[in-house]
Amino acid sequence: MKANLSKINKRYIGSLVIVPIIISLILGGWVLKLILFSITTISIVEFSNALKHKNKNININKYLIIIFTIIYYIVGFKYLNILTFLTFVLLLFYTLNKNNNIVDVSLSFISIFYIVIPFSFIFLLHEKNTYLPWIIFLSAWSTDTMAYFIGKNFGKYKISKYISPNKTLEGFIGGVVSCVVVILIYGSLFKVQLNLSVISLILLSVLTGIIGQIGDLIASSIKRFTKLKDFGNLIPGHGGILDRFDSILMISIVVFIFSQIFI
Repeated sequence: MKANLSKINKRYIGSLVIVPIIISLILGGWVLKLILFSITTISIVEFSNALKHKNKNININKYLIIIFTIIYYIVGFKYLNILTFLTFVLLLFYTLNKNNNIVDVSLSFISIFYIVIPFSFIFLLHEKNTYLPWIIFLSAWSTDTMAYFIGKNFGKYKISKYISPNKTLEGFIGGVVSCVVVILIYGSLFKVQLNLSVISLILLSVLTGIIGQIGDLIASSIKRFTKLKDFGNLIPGHGGILDRFDSILMISIVVFIFSQIFI
């Protein structure tokens, strides 16, 4: 019993990581950029270390990716194409070192699209409408919480025994339903500010509820490949930053694309 309580207490302590996120979403500006940059940097290191754990010969150029992130946050989204192309060219030069190869380049490049750009969408959405980023986090938190609760207590049918044996169909559906309810409530409270119809909110929340859980499965697949339980141990009871933000990465992409089409 004491062990279980200790685990629960760690999860509650680990949940405090959301506090700086909430504060940065309220303040916006450079505070939000700084928090997102910090999260991005730690995530890049965790991703690199995880793959290094799988194969010591893998060398992701995390320093170049971090420099890419710094420049990207300074020059802005409109220069993303040029910046990404230049980074890719520099990564190709990286192969001239006998200790590196095209696999290292590929994984370095993947980290840009899997980690750096999705996190940056949170800031871009905040600049567009300060109420939009909350949809990302409310979707992720409500989906994760209810999927875990329903799956643990009522789950019978496994989604993927190999990738994530604890994920169930009942939990998956419960997570999506919970997401729809929470986003509809949020949308009704801030109807004027969001300017989204009920149909739009339902469509968006169904997508975020589904994609968020797929994002979680993607992260589980990477951990399964690298033979790691967690990406790190920075957050007590949760693991690393990527363990806590795996669904948020995918949801931010969905909300950003949705905002570009419908808002």
